[in-house]
Order: sequence, then structure tokens, then C-alpha cells
Amino acid sequence: MMGAGQVARWRTVWLAALVISLAGCQSSKSWVDSYYTGEFDARYSADARLSGSDEPEFFSESGVQACLVGASLGALACLFVSGEERASCMAVAATAGCAVGSTTNYVLDDRRAKYANAEQRMQIYIRDVEADSRLLEQRMSTYEVVLKDNRAELDRIRRDIQQKRGNERVHRQQLMEMQANRKIMTDELAGLDKKIEQYRVIAMEESRQGVRSAEFLSALQSLENERNDLQRLIEQTYQDLPAIVASS
Repeated sequence: MMGAGQVARWRTVWLAALVISLAGCQSSKSWVDSYYTGEFDARYSADARLSGSDEPEFFSESGVQACLVGASLGALACLFVSGEERASCMAVAATAGCAVGSTTNYVLDDRRAKYANAEQRMQIYIRDVEADSRLLEQRMSTYEVVLKDNRAELDRIRRDIQQKRGNERVHRQQLMEMQANRKIMTDELAGLDKKIEQYRVIAMEESRQGVRSAEFLSALQSLENERNDLQRLIEQTYQDLPAIVASS
């Protein structure tokens, strides 16, 4: 039986591990994990309109709950680890538990537990997809302005290089910013791809249980179409960027 001192030490260790894990939950922004490359910090170098605080977070309420549950279970997994190893074990396990908890299976279990009525549950899924579509539309309005400006800048830099005019240092700085812009956009799209895949798995798993919704599939298809349109716009804008960087 643990004494009062041991209980206090265990409580401190567990709380520390849980705090670490919850920090991991808050950083689980589905759109971006890191913008670092070997050459630049994209968040520092990118256009302020992209790197500001209004970036979308495709991490639903159910995902946050999954993170909290997984974090707690992960921390408790090291309850019987003895000595000084317990702290590091709990910190690692709690963080891993957060990642494991934020899964499609949790979302499915959570929705089914809360909404036994299949029709009501599908309406909740539809609401989630439509909320993500609105977030994407808001982000696209910013993307489109930045991409339009970047296209004009690339054309101007290309002409300057061809005519051997302009400030090379300024050109390099502008090109680096555009590289950072592209990285932010492609990383955010990669995050959205994970969310879309989650919706696909949800649709498949619900279908296996005989639950189908044409409205849900239609909303998901609309989200995918918007995502694909945005990817094409990004690719078209920056398709000449590598060549211009190489010639600058």
C-alpha cells in the first residue's frame, strides 16, 4: 500500500504526463504539424495572410474528446512502472495515447453511443462535413488573393531575370516567401486529405452496418471537389517556381 508521500509523487507525475499529452492534443491541428524544411521556417518566411492566426483547424470536437480519452488511458498505462522510469513512461504513453485516441474508430464509437438513431447520426456527420467545407471556403478566399499576387510576382521576376535587371537579393527573398506559401498550402491540403479519408472510412463502416446516406456522400464529394480545385490552382500558380528559383 502506498504511503501519503508516494501518492503525492504519483499524482504529480500523472498530472505532468497528462499536461504534456494535452499539449499534444492542442497541437493536433489536422491541417499542419510543422512547416520546417532544411532551408527555412515557412511560418516565419511566408505571406502574413497565410501564416496568421486564422488558419483552419480541421480537428472536430469528437477528435478533441478522443485525444483527451486516449491521453488519460496512455498515462494510466504506466501505473505499475516503478521508480524514476514512471515519469518518462507516462509522458510518452500519454502522448501516444492521444494519437491513438484521435482515430476514426473513436469517432464512430462516440457517434454511435450518442446517437443510436442512424438518421440522426448521419445528420451529425453531414453537419461535420459541411462545417469543414465552410472552413475550406474561408481559407480559399485567402489563398486566391495570395496566389493571384504570387502569379504577378513570378511573372515580374521572370522578366527581370530575362532582362538582367532588378535586385537579386530581393528576388531571392520573394521567391523564398513563395516557396513558404506553397508549403503552407500543400501541408494544409495534406491535413485535409486525412480528414477526408476519415469521412470515407466512416461512410464505409456505417454502410457495413446497413446505414447509408446519399446526402452525406454528396456533401463529402463536394468537399473533395473543392479540395481538388484548390490543388489545381496551387499547382498552376507555382508550376514555374522551381525553374525560376534555379535561374535566379
